[in-house]
Amino acid sequence: IIPPDKDYNILHRVPNGKIVRIFGKGGLYLYDPFTKIDQDLHFHVPYHEGVLQLLNDVFIMKGNKTYLMSEPYTTMTVIATTNVAREDYISLIALNFNSLLLIGGDESKRQCERYSIIKNKWTPFPSLCAMLDIPCGILFDYQIVYAFDQTVQRISLTADPEITGGWEFIKHLNPTRFGCLNGIQISDTSILLVSQYHGNANYTGAYFFDVMGGHEEMVSEGKSDGFFQKNSPVVINEKIYFMGYVKVLSYYNGTLEMEKYSPDQNFQH
Repeated sequence: IIPPDKDYNILHRVPNGKIVRIFGKGGLYLYDPFTKIDQDLHFHVPYHEGVLQLLNDVFIMKGNKTYLMSEPYTTMTVIATTNVAREDYISLIALNFNSLLLIGGDESKRQCERYSIIKNKWTPFPSLCAMLDIPCGILFDYQIVYAFDQTVQRISLTADPEITGGWEFIKHLNPTRFGCLNGIQISDTSILLVSQYHGNANYTGAYFFDVMGGHEEMVSEGKSDGFFQKNSPVVINEKIYFMGYVKVLSYYNGTLEMEKYSPDQNFQH
């Protein structure tokens, strides 16, 4: 466990300041948030369930396989296999610089596994207490993992799951939301979530979730032109970037805004 140091986003920070974009039909690009230019890496990534950029390495989940891409991102290597095949929406998050957590994506939409980078091995992790269609896992204070969709669950990384019972159900969220696509801790008590709305995949809202009171506060809402994404959030300086199929959104100092719109067919799902 990384001791809390008030840098809630240390695991999402990218040293070289470039964001790997893998989305849509599998085009691979390196996005520069300062120039807002995409560099085409001329590499195709097959359909995948989840992407996590940890430092300058990129972990990609597809079925039961874990792939790794490192700079200059010209090869994609299978490094491990999960114990259960994943063929649906998952959440892949970093617990520290040596450990990843995979949530959902199996037939029951409840099973989780933990990956050790040093041991290069996936091991079972307590299953969710309720199924999640489109899970969104978020590490909070390096000690608790929250899992969002239309419900909120959490588990302590420091407690013995055989004693605590594993995941704890917290509450139901607004039923009109289709699913929490991604999120990140932004303060001692708040998580920023990006969510789609039920019945309208092109309508996205962003809101704060207060872990103390369990209530939600809307930040912004509006059409998103297909802002569905499987990439983990990335933090550069103090800006948080969410990479969508055709858009790049950023959050900074209380404002969520569109950084870039790329209406090219190569960016379509």
